[in-house]
Amino acid sequence: MKKYKLYYATEENCFEGEKIGEFKTLQEAIACMRENMKDDMDEKDIPTFAHVVFEKQLSTYLENANGYDIVYIITTDGRRARSTIAEMRREIIGENF
Repeated sequence: MKKYKLYYATEENCFEGEKIGEFKTLQEAIACMRENMKDDMDEKDIPTFAHVVFEKQLSTYLENANGYDIVYIITTDGRRARSTIAEMRREIIGENF
């Protein structure tokens, strides 16, 4: 059984990513992501994700209340999510980190 993993990173800490958790279903991962988004933005601005078509990775790029870019990634491939976050990190702090 594949698990859905939820990752988070923000420009505020140079996109140092973290895994928030693992879930049995995509719906559980989305619910957790939406709950975590409440820390970053007004609830009225949180996307609904009502009709998600999941193909290996769902990346959501947003801006938090302080103007920093943030990313949430739901995936079954943690390596791919970490690679995406590492690319963002390299862009902000350079190739030699």
